[in-house]
Amino acid sequence: MTGPAAVHGLLNLLEDVGIECVVAGGWGVDALVGRQTRDHGDLDVILPADDESTAIEALTGAGFEISTDWRPIRFAMTHPDGREIDLHPVRQGPAGSMIQEVFEGHLTYPADEITTGIIDRRLVRCISAALQIRFHDGYEPQEKDRADVATLCAATGLEPPAAYR
Repeated sequence: MTGPAAVHGLLNLLEDVGIECVVAGGWGVDALVGRQTRDHGDLDVILPADDESTAIEALTGAGFEISTDWRPIRFAMTHPDGREIDLHPVRQGPAGSMIQEVFEGHLTYPADEITTGIIDRRLVRCISAALQIRFHDGYEPQEKDRADVATLCAATGLEPPAAYR
């Protein structure tokens, strides 16, 4: 994955076919702090499960192929030029929340934990810093996870999970 221009291109591709997505993962962290903080291997997006086939069709039309298929949990699509998008289908839950299936049950994205951030002067919907930090808890962190949590905690004053202290 290259820089913000690649992110903008992928978001435009999805928006052009009517898909509203939410940025998560490393680019979501960068959106919250308003700058690119590290290199990213992919763009993580949350999208309505009902839009899954539309996203696949649009991305396939742009040269992407499914490279990981763990549906209904997530799937990734990769372009020959190295761009990768990791898609996390969600269904609508109570009170405007979004629910993503995971191996151990589900993750809930509360409606009030969806916010906006900036990727290279572009406003994007993303998950909140508090939710990003909570989602980083409960597994052995990689170096990129440590970097993301440190960035968010420094920017917000939030406490890191125990595994990051």
